[in-house]
Amino acid sequence: MSPVNPSTSNSSDEKLTRPRVLLVEPDLEMLATTTLLLSKSNYIVAPAGSYREIFGLRSEIGFRLAVLSDALGELALRAATKFIRGQWPFARVLILGNAQAALEDHLYDEAVSHRFQPKEFLDTLARLSEDSWSLKSRLLGFRPRPSRCSEEQ
Repeated sequence: MSPVNPSTSNSSDEKLTRPRVLLVEPDLEMLATTTLLLSKSNYIVAPAGSYREIFGLRSEIGFRLAVLSDALGELALRAATKFIRGQWPFARVLILGNAQAALEDHLYDEAVSHRFQPKEFLDTLARLSEDSWSLKSRLLGFRPRPSRCSEEQ
């Protein structure tokens, strides 16, 4: 799938300032809903329904965020996060669901519940897209910080 851009403007300045998000969710209804939420919130979204679709995006550049669902399953989630860390090393990785059982800390920056509130989810993404602490903490080996959204699990 190609990135979703709700704007009719093709301004390269606008594309540089709008954060690019890779969204990986096997539930197609949830994928469509979350893509719409992010697109309406000024993100450029590249939706993927499986971890295999991520490999087709190798030529894409500038992902600031990657949002992956734990519904991918443990092996696919691990493969996807490793690929993302190698392909887009400065992208922050947010897991929807439980990441602790499947992933080592350095493979993701934060995790939130599937039952997120849209405003809190968007606030988390905004903070991750601008917060250099996640990258520094990952490089230094600190544990990811829990999100307020994850408390609802």
